[in-house]
Amino acid sequence: MSASEDPVAPLSIEPPSGMGREVGLLFAALEECRRRTRDAIAGMSTSDLDHRFDDDPISIGAHLLHVAGVELEAVQRVVLGERVAESEERELAAGVLDSDASRSLAGHDVGYYLGKLDEVRARTESACWSLKDDDLERESARPGAERSVTLRWMLSHLADHEAHHRGEIASLRRRLACRRG
Repeated sequence: MSASEDPVAPLSIEPPSGMGREVGLLFAALEECRRRTRDAIAGMSTSDLDHRFDDDPISIGAHLLHVAGVELEAVQRVVLGERVAESEERELAAGVLDSDASRSLAGHDVGYYLGKLDEVRARTESACWSLKDDDLERESARPGAERSVTLRWMLSHLADHEAHHRGEIASLRRRLACRRG
């Protein structure tokens, strides 16, 4: 029985066996965050994923693609020092959080969004396996930003970023439930 199945076991995160301890803890935090995001969207209908409220024109699906796009951009550019392919940039546009882009996302089921999140996370995991704990001190410039970031900060920020959007998703889900009565 795992700690998550045992109601009296302490909650904890552990690095994957063989991954550097600090890199592994950051990756484990990302995985715990993703588990919670998956739980937050489980069983959602396509119409709920597509729904846009007048005062918040961004759909839940757009939030999910934005999370995937930002993670891809961060891992490719900051961690690996590579550019994101133009086709992926268009598909997972990190800037998809505007009403026009959000409208173009309609018609995808929850499996589509989970698939995109999983594809990006597999790349993040691969990148983390290539890192040593000492690499976390490496700095990288961010386009348009005044300050550089360390890889440690970037991996931590990805969990914060996803948690923020999961909060937005939870708020939209509550509004959908209230709308139904």
